[in-house]
Amino acid sequence: MRRHVYEAAYRVPGWVRDDEVTCDLDAHPHGDHHGCVGELTRTTALWARWPGGTEAAALVALPYCTSRSPGGDPDACFLHAGHRGGHSWERFR
Repeated sequence: MRRHVYEAAYRVPGWVRDDEVTCDLDAHPHGDHHGCVGELTRTTALWARWPGGTEAAALVALPYCTSRSPGGDPDACFLHAGHRGGHSWERFR
């Protein structure tokens, strides 16, 4: 990630630097990529967002997805609300 993204992220309480922030969404050939930088509140996280084919990134606060897996012991989706592709809990069934 670009230096200015890290400089902004350092101001987030409790954030730990991660040089390997990658796109957390399902593989996709176009559109923005999103990598979680850290949790801001129980319902919101700080995400790095960047267009495909570039390293330029912006930090955005986005609410978590509210989807839950079916069944008696549901797992929460750790991606942001309105994400493309499947939910995180679908990857680990």
